[in-house]
Amino acid sequence: MGAGVGANWPYLPGDIDYVGIEPDPYMFGRARKRAASLGREFTLEQARAKELPFDNESFDTVLVTFTLCSVQDPARALSETYRVLKPGGALLLVEHVRPEGQMSGRLADAITPAWRRVAGGCHPNRRTGLMIAAAGLEIQEMTRQRVNGLPMIAGTARKPLQARRARSPRSVDSKPGSAFG
Repeated sequence: MGAGVGANWPYLPGDIDYVGIEPDPYMFGRARKRAASLGREFTLEQARAKELPFDNESFDTVLVTFTLCSVQDPARALSETYRVLKPGGALLLVEHVRPEGQMSGRLADAITPAWRRVAGGCHPNRRTGLMIAAAGLEIQEMTRQRVNGLPMIAGTARKPLQARRARSPRSVDSKPGSAFG
């Protein structure tokens, strides 16, 4: 989800069937060129995370890196992730998140309007871990760290084997902070 220009592709195993989405026409064009230059066969779709053009339960894994911080509706994107994952399927992610401290969290809230204008739509105050859980995905592992001073989470969540009824997306940005983001 959010293939960008394919920065993750050199790290992917050679035997996977990769399908990526990218909504931005410029980035999509760059991604196609990068895939060709790597000599890899990737399927790329120009689509938005909130409306994935795939059948229900069609993927074993969804990879998301620095995307949920910038999509317009992360709750909807995670609802779509849940929909397209097979039962037991994994969400692998690395994302910017809201700082844990009360003062630093408020600072992130204050700078977000300007930050998202200059940083490709990135919202440095999103509580992504809470949104993942609210989407019905079970967090298996989640670590919080700082990279270049910015708080991030990295981890894995899974769709339960006994899938719950589809949940409607909802925002959790106004909820108190959590260890996960």
